[in-house]
Amino acid sequence: MSKILKPLILKRFHELSTDEIKHFALMHNLPETAKHAKDILAFIRPLDPFKQDNLVYLFSYLRTILPAHEVTYIHQSLIDLIESYHLIELFD
Repeated sequence: MSKILKPLILKRFHELSTDEIKHFALMHNLPETAKHAKDILAFIRPLDPFKQDNLVYLFSYLRTILPAHEVTYIHQSLIDLIESYHLIELFD
């Protein structure tokens, strides 16, 4: 299953748009995230979301441009997503 799922998730990750980041941010009341959507997209574009070092790098970056409560919300949303779909085995 993970051999099929991982490439699909990577493809979708690299197809994210600024509008999708803004939509997520506004839907979850994250105004600074919406404001910085273009910068966030440019930052994450080259990253592999399944590399733990890249996730640390991403959240370190987010902490420099977003309020702590928004970073915490995004972090918790990612954890919830990983747990609800049992994706932990996909990470390096």
